[in-house]
Amino acid sequence: MRIILTLSTDRPLILPTHYNYGIQSLIYGAINDPALQSLVHDTGFIYEKRSFKMFTFSRLIGPVVHIGNRFQFTSPVTLHLSSPFDNLIQEIAKYIFERGMVTLHGNELMVTDFQVEQPPAFGTDHTVRMLSPMVMYTTLENERRKFRYYLNPWQDEFAELIHNNLRKKFVSFYKREPVSSDFALKPLTEMRPELQKVILYKGGVIKGWIGRYHVHGDPEMLRFAYDAGFGGKNSQGFGCFAVDDNPRPIDQVVGLTNAPETGDDRESL
Repeated sequence: MRIILTLSTDRPLILPTHYNYGIQSLIYGAINDPALQSLVHDTGFIYEKRSFKMFTFSRLIGPVVHIGNRFQFTSPVTLHLSSPFDNLIQEIAKYIFERGMVTLHGNELMVTDFQVEQPPAFGTDHTVRMLSPMVMYTTLENERRKFRYYLNPWQDEFAELIHNNLRKKFVSFYKREPVSSDFALKPLTEMRPELQKVILYKGGVIKGWIGRYHVHGDPEMLRFAYDAGFGGKNSQGFGCFAVDDNPRPIDQVVGLTNAPETGDDRESL
């Protein structure tokens, strides 16, 4: 289930460059049911030693300029929020609809439009456009420390790890295996530096990729990915995508920027 919020203010909307945590806090704050909040925030959906929060959201989409370490948006802006857990989206939607406004990094924003999206009719092959960066990494270890190695979509193992992650989320949610293991994901452009986005989140660095991709798989799995997100860090605002079988310029997805580069694709743990 996915909702799309249109948010407006009568003054410039000024946000820190790395505002993912602010949106995540807004989402958790909209869950009034204590049991539901505990499930989503604390417990999650369990697969072996992994726990998945099972929601994702887009970056803010709208006119924006980058000034120093701030974004200045001109309203309105839109936000996509989705989850396969309908109860969660319904709880958030009820809270936001009743209040008619949200607070984001001290900005009071009016909800001027509220849509429950009709999901695409999924087949086996689609073009998707990332609304927030897609993240995948492996954890490596040497004699001194562990670290995360972030992969890019042009590496062979990227799609395999995306599929493995998606399968684990699917099993944790539905308590069964998907009917098909058929899956492929391929970037539709050459690798370009501007497609990598480096985001600071609670003092750490997360590296992900925007762009357009061809995806192939079982329609049920692709629909699940649409709701839950591709890759890791979904509940921190990564892996949300739109089906874009009729392409448009990628720079219409705005509000994406880079943190200072760390020098390589490894992050110490």
